[in-house]
Amino acid sequence: MRMLNIAFATRSVPMHGHTPRERCLGGSESALVFTARALAERGHQVEVFTRCEKPGIYDGVSYEDISLLNTTAAIKDWDIFVSLRFPDLLRGGIRAGLRILWCQDILDGMPVSSWASYCDKLVFVSQWHLNRTMKEHPSLQNMSWVIPNPVDRTWIPERIQNNSPLLVHLSRPERGL
Repeated sequence: MRMLNIAFATRSVPMHGHTPRERCLGGSESALVFTARALAERGHQVEVFTRCEKPGIYDGVSYEDISLLNTTAAIKDWDIFVSLRFPDLLRGGIRAGLRILWCQDILDGMPVSSWASYCDKLVFVSQWHLNRTMKEHPSLQNMSWVIPNPVDRTWIPERIQNNSPLLVHLSRPERGL
């Protein structure tokens, strides 16, 4: 398997690689941390640019402040660049083989034409989420995937893992989850 150089970027809540262990973090941001960690465990080089409280390496993932994104992008090419929630982060000279907007929010009313040319793929968290977006933006259908947010199974108590195929997920109903 070829090892990839992958970057994630977001301007959402302040966080770093251990934030989900230290305090409540939104599902979108937790998904970013869990995905980045899983990719690093598979041997990929992973960087996260965010409103970083404590820059550093966490579980094999480099966390840096979002203010460094443009400087880094000026000197670096990524195999994959993923913007979590903020399509404008795909602009500004991001060089990557694949540029993805990981949609965690509804795109209704967004000026899609202002950023769609900077994006190769859109990732949605549910089929409902994708369908809702396609009603307003059908031209995005061919560049869209549905990939549910990941779950860190190590947080599920062993007795639940061994005795029952139960997983309880709470989410905001307008996301269709």
